[in-house]
Amino acid sequence: MKKEKKKIILLMGYYGFDNLGDEAVLQAIVQKLQKAAPEYEIRALSNKPSATQAAFGIRCYDRWKPVQLLKALLQCEVFVAGGGSLLQDATGTRGIKYYLLLMRAARLLGKKLFYYAQGIGPINDKKNRRLTVKALERCDYITVRDNDAAEFIKELGVKKEVFVTCDPVLSLRSREYAPMLPMGLKMGFALRECKDFSAEAMARVADHFAEKGWTIVFLPFCAPNDVAVSKLVLSQMKSKGYIVEDISLPADMMAAISACNFIVGVRLHSLIMAAAQGVPFAALSYDPKIDGFCHEIGLEPAASASEQDAEKLITAIEKQLGQKGEIKDALLAKQEEWKALSAANAMLLKECADGNASASLQQFAAAK
Repeated sequence: MKKEKKKIILLMGYYGFDNLGDEAVLQAIVQKLQKAAPEYEIRALSNKPSATQAAFGIRCYDRWKPVQLLKALLQCEVFVAGGGSLLQDATGTRGIKYYLLLMRAARLLGKKLFYYAQGIGPINDKKNRRLTVKALERCDYITVRDNDAAEFIKELGVKKEVFVTCDPVLSLRSREYAPMLPMGLKMGFALRECKDFSAEAMARVADHFAEKGWTIVFLPFCAPNDVAVSKLVLSQMKSKGYIVEDISLPADMMAAISACNFIVGVRLHSLIMAAAQGVPFAALSYDPKIDGFCHEIGLEPAASASEQDAEKLITAIEKQLGQKGEIKDALLAKQEEWKALSAANAMLLKECADGNASASLQQFAAAK
C-alpha cells in the first residue's frame, strides 16, 4: 500500500546564521510541531541549509536562491513566520523587506499564513509600517511572545485579533553539558555589540564580582561577534575569566546557562534560556524586546546596555542579585504557564493547517 504523502509546514526565520538564540527558536518550534502535528512534515528556509538540516533533522532550503524559495512555497500547506523579531528595521531595511516579500508571495500563492510567537519592531520607516500592516492583515493567525508586541501591532493599526503566547525557547529544557565549566559560584555574561557599549565599564563590573568570589564565565551566543566582544572585555579585566567558545547547539548553551548561578545578559535569549530553567538574571537592555520580555515576568531591565558608568551597572546588578531568590521563585512559578502556552500555540498552527482552530483558541484562554 502506498504511503500517504505528508502535508508541509514551512518555517521562515533568521536560521542558519550561527546565532544560538535563533537556532534555539527553530529547535523549540520543530519539537512542539512534531509533537502536535506528526501528520505534517516540518521544513525551513536557512542561510546554511545543509547545517540546519543536519542539526535539526528537517529538510531545508537556501533562503537566497529564488528557485528553491519558489519550490518550497509551492509545496507547503502553511507558511510560518517563526519566532524572533523578523519585522523590524532598527538593523536596516533589507531584512524586513525580505520577510514581507516572502509573506506576500505565500499569500499570492494561496498559502495559509501564520505569524508564530514573534516579537515585532521597532519599525521606523513609514513605508515599512504600511507594508507590515498589510502583511499582518493577510495572516490567518497572529501570535506574539509578549504583551508589548501585541500593543505595538495594535498601535500600527492592525485590526486582526492578536494572541499572546510566549517565546518558543521557554519550552526548551537543558541536557547534560559535556565541556567542564569552572567550579564555584558562576556568573555568566552573555554580551553583544550594541550602540555605546563600553567594554571598559563591563570589565570593571566583572572584576567587581570576581573580587566578591564569583567565577566569571562569558557565553557568546553569536560567533564570531560575541566572542570578539567577550575577548575585548576579558582583555581589560584584572581578574581571571573564562570564555566558552565550543558551544554550537542550543541545548548545550541551555546546559551552560543552567550551570551558572546568575546571568548578566544583553542577548535576549540568554535571559529566556535562564528563565526557562529558573536561573535568576540581570537584563541589560539595548532593544525594546528586552523590555518586553522582562515585563512579561514582572521585572524591569536592570540597566541599559549602553550605560558607561561602571558603578551604576554594579549597583543595578547587585540590586537584582539581592532579589535572586524571589526572581528564581517567580521564574519557576511560570513554568507550567509557558508549557501550556507553547503547546497551545503549536496546536493552533496545526489546526490552522487543518482548517479548524476553535479548540486551540480555548486552550489559549485557559493557559493565561
